[in-house]
Amino acid sequence: RSALDAGIELRGSSDAPVVPARPLEQVAAAMTRTVGPSERIDVDSALGLVGAPLSVGAAADLVVLAEDPRMAARTDPARVADIAVLAVWRNGRLLVGDERRWPGRTQA
Repeated sequence: RSALDAGIELRGSSDAPVVPARPLEQVAAAMTRTVGPSERIDVDSALGLVGAPLSVGAAADLVVLAEDPRMAARTDPARVADIAVLAVWRNGRLLVGDERRWPGRTQA
C-alpha cells in the first residue's frame, strides 16, 4: 500500500516453476495480508499486480474467469484465489479451455 501511495508501479511475481504460478492467489494475498495489514490493497490495485496494461497495436493476452474478482472480493477477498480459470489466450491462440463452454455465450 505504501509503495502504491508513493507512486511506485508494482508487479506481482512468483517462484515458478518451483511453486505453482497462481496469479489469483497473489491477488487474494495482496488484499488479505495478515503481516502488516495496513499494507493491504484494494482489488483493482491487486489485479494490476498480475495484469499488463493494454495499448493500441500491442498483442493482448486474455484470461476468462468463471467469476468477476471484484464481485468476489466484496464478500470475501480470500475467495478470489479459488475462482476458476475457464480459458487462457496468448498471442491470439487459445491455450487452455473451450470457448464453447463460457458462461453467457450464445450459441450461433
